[in-house]
Amino acid sequence: MSSKLWIISLIVFIILADIVEEDGVWVLNDDNFNEALEKQPDLLVEFYAPWCGHCKKLAPEYSKAAKKLATNIPPIKIAKVDATTSTVLASRYKIESYPTLKYFTNKIPSDYTGGRTEDTIFSWILKRNTPSITYLSSLSSLQNLSSLHKVLVVLFSEKNTPEAVVFEQVAKSIDSVTFALVSDTETPKSFGVSQPSLMIFKQFDERRVDYKGRYVMTEISRFVNDNRLPLVIPFGDDAIDLIFQKSSPALFLFANSYSEYQADMESLSKEYKGILVFSYADLRSNDNNRLAEYFGIGAIDQPVSIIVDPRGEVKKYRYNGFLTYDGLKNFANSWSNKKIEAYYKSQEIPQNNYDGSVRVLVGKNYDQVVLDKTKDVLVEFYAPWCGHCKQLAPEYEKLAQELKGVTSIVIAKIDATVNEAKGVGVRGFPTIKFYPANNKNPIEFNGERNYEGLLKFVLDKASIKFDLDKKVDL
Repeated sequence: MSSKLWIISLIVFIILADIVEEDGVWVLNDDNFNEALEKQPDLLVEFYAPWCGHCKKLAPEYSKAAKKLATNIPPIKIAKVDATTSTVLASRYKIESYPTLKYFTNKIPSDYTGGRTEDTIFSWILKRNTPSITYLSSLSSLQNLSSLHKVLVVLFSEKNTPEAVVFEQVAKSIDSVTFALVSDTETPKSFGVSQPSLMIFKQFDERRVDYKGRYVMTEISRFVNDNRLPLVIPFGDDAIDLIFQKSSPALFLFANSYSEYQADMESLSKEYKGILVFSYADLRSNDNNRLAEYFGIGAIDQPVSIIVDPRGEVKKYRYNGFLTYDGLKNFANSWSNKKIEAYYKSQEIPQNNYDGSVRVLVGKNYDQVVLDKTKDVLVEFYAPWCGHCKQLAPEYEKLAQELKGVTSIVIAKIDATVNEAKGVGVRGFPTIKFYPANNKNPIEFNGERNYEGLLKFVLDKASIKFDLDKKVDL
């Protein structure tokens, strides 16, 4: 290599090496982002905002995953970008919420689809930077690998067998778990099995689960997914994914101290496997504020148990009896046999029914107002903390003010974080629905969120037509 070329290479190396780390995570910005992708073309990047609560919650898990990935051979880096200051990057990659995680493969971005804990981030990244299966040939190598992972799926088999082929297919399809194939014939003897045998090693619960089924992809995948999580899941990303994203009914226990209920909860989880997911949380934690808001309870209500059924219309069932094994079992049985009624959150009916010109609804008076067949009713479902709701407020008030003399129209709003109504589902804020007087089948508003857009919507959808020039003065 010529001296000139060597100097150029050295300069490039120095530039690439000059990336600041914070708690093991590369700190990137508009200026050094491309250099980072030159150095590691396959890179996970978190786009965050310093004020974002979810970003703050993710930070320690992301950092622990980064430090763990740094021990890989070769080391793997992950990065973060403050999207509030690196506006060029935020615009280029259309960052609209925080945190947004993107995985760059040869500099091309795609959405990150893993969890938000140390283990799920670590496993997801490792799977994309290493073969889907780790091949081992000794007991010591298996023990070393098992110590690094809370869940390890192991097949004792020679390579290229029919069982190994199916195992590789499963490994490629499941992100959150590490898979290993042990090919020597002596290691399985240490576990009292022979080739082919498949088992899961865990650092929790029963520690080891043996597979007894056929070597078919669907059956092995179900076995892995059924056993990769604890019997009772602490509330977090795994619980959110399983319960709310995959619509699995769940029994929650909310308590200051979970340990005194742990044995009963684990026993019940085994009995109701495939029927109910079991999860627990302490509502005193700030991380669980939204969860408390969702259920309409607080730390003062602990200990308490709630079943949530997210299939179709989300329904919640509350149990206030003794939190014993028998009590919780009766609660689960009553839910399973449809012998208990769902509950719906509600504030008390306010003394003043109006906020400005907008009618204020709560759960307790929702049906009375909205289902009134003599009125067309427009309802805004909002959250007090929602920025878009705050922007909408003056436009919505202007609409209500304009239409307050139209006796056939009600312009209303409801704080959907603390109030619910049967048969009403709200997926985001603000949500605006119009309930015509003649059928009460709601029509969702998807137009411009301003006075003009709202007024046009009401005029178009009103079942009782009116003339704005003939309003009643109020």
